[in-house]
Amino acid sequence: MAVEVKTRPILRVLEGSRVSVFDETDPLKRVAVWGPPSIEAVLGQLLPPDKSLFHNNFDVFKGRKEFEGMVDILKAAEVEVLEARGKVAAALPFVKGMPSTLSALSERLKVSARVLEGRYGRRCQYTEEIDDILASEVKVLGEEGAIKLNYLTALGKPYPMANLIYGRDQTNVLGETMIFSRLRHGIRRPEVAFFRVMYQDVLDRQDVHAVRNGGYFEGGDGIMFDHAAFVGVGIRSSMNGAFGIFTAIEPVLKKRGFDFFAVVEENQERLSGSINGGGIEMDDMHLDTFWMPIGPKKVLTCLESAGRRVVRRVWRDGAGFLRVSRETSFISLMAQRGIEIYDIPVEEQRNYATNYLLLGKNQVLVPLSENYQTRSILQRAGLVIIPADIKELVGGYGAVHCMTAALERG
Repeated sequence: MAVEVKTRPILRVLEGSRVSVFDETDPLKRVAVWGPPSIEAVLGQLLPPDKSLFHNNFDVFKGRKEFEGMVDILKAAEVEVLEARGKVAAALPFVKGMPSTLSALSERLKVSARVLEGRYGRRCQYTEEIDDILASEVKVLGEEGAIKLNYLTALGKPYPMANLIYGRDQTNVLGETMIFSRLRHGIRRPEVAFFRVMYQDVLDRQDVHAVRNGGYFEGGDGIMFDHAAFVGVGIRSSMNGAFGIFTAIEPVLKKRGFDFFAVVEENQERLSGSINGGGIEMDDMHLDTFWMPIGPKKVLTCLESAGRRVVRRVWRDGAGFLRVSRETSFISLMAQRGIEIYDIPVEEQRNYATNYLLLGKNQVLVPLSENYQTRSILQRAGLVIIPADIKELVGGYGAVHCMTAALERG
């Protein structure tokens, strides 16, 4: 049954020909990443999980090496990698109250660590490595850049920006439109501003706007596939966010004859305003945490997660009214569209099995080696598996797809 929806645009977007993603299975040409984790991730581990949104503590030094290894793999696959950290550090001004020396910053960071330890009663062994991490930052960013960036990301408000490394959620390219997210949790909302700084430079310095009010959308909930835009709705992204995205990309959908589907977990949707963070919401919080294409008309998914979703189609009628209808279950929709489903066990889904990155040339970058059933499916589909083995970085509750924002495929 179709109903009329009265809504106003809640996402302002940057449109430009230099970004283009029409299908997740097309060869990857350009990708954006934040950069390796730093002090913000160390201090974030002193927060309780409902605030940090982390799964468990991880060794930031080892995580930095894992991240660098992932970037090397992308470059070897001839993917252009744009790193936000360096661009943002160069663009940031000194602000009032910012330390002028590295030693002064180090002391401020250690004081903050002690305050967080006292407040939440948590300990993180990696706080002892603050000076070593800062030294590594100086080698890449210079002393001034290291001071500016680490001050703002680790000592910013309301909390350290511990999740910056998961650089897909702040934005997403759907079709030819760069969409800037409005993140659900307070610890993450300031992240989007940093990506705006980078993209203003990368995309011809065109004006960019983050979502300021209304709905929510996080980049892991948007996937282009099979002549359609699929947008997850649940604990992190809202239906109002989906309506705004439809309005933003409607012209290109109409031009290409694409559909727009909101993939909705209705129980999560009802609870989204009352859950603070952490816990069960994290197990399949985004579309890319339980469902991912592996080729034309083929997807890898965990049926336990996919089976809890229904599909709402969004379109505009002949009179110009925005319409939404509850079509069917997500699994039934895939069957109707002739999409072959490869099921994986819950244990592998929760071990980030679907959070891989298709590179093109039949190559796929997988986060971990031990998801054996997933590896077998991918190999049977004719894909060459390249393991990233980011065993530390998944401690923050994300993997290679979460850490990479595709700018161009095709």
